[in-house]
Amino acid sequence: MHRFTNTLAGIRRLIRLLQDRQDVHIVAEATGGYEEALLAAYAEAGLWIARVNQRQAHHFARAIG
Repeated sequence: MHRFTNTLAGIRRLIRLLQDRQDVHIVAEATGGYEEALLAAYAEAGLWIARVNQRQAHHFARAIG
């Protein structure tokens, strides 16, 4: 398991890890703006990312087990 801080350095480390993989899809919960730097950095790196409503994400996770 990997852990990354929500800082520019942490986000860059995560991007380097994910850029080498095929078909990466990232889902980030809307967290009152804390996800903004992540969204911008991923989009700039050309990675697919979606911001989702936290409640809907939890309902979906429960539905698929």
